[in-house]
Parts: sequence; C-alpha cells; structure tokens
Amino acid sequence: MNKEVRWHQLATNDYFSIVAWYTDEAGDKVAERFVRSLRETEDRISRNPGLGPTSFTYGASKQATIHGAEDGLPYLVFYLDLEEHIEIVRVLHERRDFPGQLQD
Repeated sequence: MNKEVRWHQLATNDYFSIVAWYTDEAGDKVAERFVRSLRETEDRISRNPGLGPTSFTYGASKQATIHGAEDGLPYLVFYLDLEEHIEIVRVLHERRDFPGQLQD
C-alpha cells in the first residue's frame, strides 16, 4: 500500500525554483524532464519509503532519508517517513551543503 506524500513548504519552494531555473537556463524540455523525474521519485518513495539511506538530521532530531531523483538529474530528495505519511522536506542539488539546508 502506498503512503501519502506531502510536501513541506521549503521543498515546494525548492521545486519551483529548480523548474524556473531549468526553464530559463536549459529550456522547457529539460524542465519537463525534471518534473517527470520528481513525480517518478515521489511515486517510488510512496511505494517503498525505506528506499534510501537515512543519514541526515532534519531539525532537532528527525532523521531525513535521501533518494536521488530519477533520470540521472543531480538532485536529491530529502524526506521523513512519518507514521501517517511521508513528508518531502527538501529537494537540493547534490553539491549543496546539506546540513546547512536541513533545518526546520
């Protein structure tokens, strides 16, 4: 059974910023590829929340799980596997400073 996936406001902001950047810098086709990739990643996480390694602390004490975006794009999806749902907390470029970005 799939778990419901919700997006934290920071993750939503990340998503729209990335889509805008791809649209401006690489064109609509690449932006659409990113959108498809994130949808596939969200679906995969929903089906199997334990897919990625749990290795980053989010906020005060929660452990965020990491999953690479599908289709070879350089973005990582950080999420919390909560009892009732999955919460995507950030979508960050793989070269960003993760600990500095994973705050409540």
